[in-house]
Amino acid sequence: METALDYVERGMKAIFRRFALRDVRRIFVPHPIQDATDDEMQAKADAIVDAVIEALVAVLFGASVVVYGASLHAVSAAAFGTLLLGIAITDARHYLIPDPLSLGGLVAGLAISPLPGPPSVLASILGAVAGFGVLFAVGLVGEWAFKKPAMGGGDMKMMAMVGAFLGPAGAMLTIFLGALVGTIVFAPVALRTDREVPFGVFLAVGAAATFLLGDALTDWYAGMFL
Repeated sequence: METALDYVERGMKAIFRRFALRDVRRIFVPHPIQDATDDEMQAKADAIVDAVIEALVAVLFGASVVVYGASLHAVSAAAFGTLLLGIAITDARHYLIPDPLSLGGLVAGLAISPLPGPPSVLASILGAVAGFGVLFAVGLVGEWAFKKPAMGGGDMKMMAMVGAFLGPAGAMLTIFLGALVGTIVFAPVALRTDREVPFGVFLAVGAAATFLLGDALTDWYAGMFL
């Protein structure tokens, strides 16, 4: 029976394969070769993608077990890290957050919430609603203020996934950290070049920091307003 993590890994491979062909062509065929077919390029892309993803997933699992021991929390950490990694890579390169990662991760986060450890089922549901709802509201306000779309639907769905894993407080902290890091790192570039901001990358950084540092960051964040 396929597990949620199997679904995530399969989804990541399919997504990366979709975008890998042109990059593999540049690597293996710097000058066009007439007899090189798309099937041959795709086979090379598949081999590279499979090797890279399997290596990264193995590293994430190994690091999770080292940090959290052989526990359900380690499995959750590895799955969450795998999702964030896939989202960050695809958003950074293609300004896209694929549904198999965001919505598939949302299902995975809700599915593991009944297991021992935080967040609870209720907190997972509230986190998903809060993560999606806050970015949805920001998008509406931004579109009204700037007269153009200000928030992508992929970012909203990603935050629903993050909220399912981290709960409502973790979702709010992720948004705060993502906005902070994005402003510091990317705002100067965006002002000079008018490039679109791959917000999912910075949300992934914020979510990873929130997962790893947990209560310490949440207490610091809450202390700013209490």
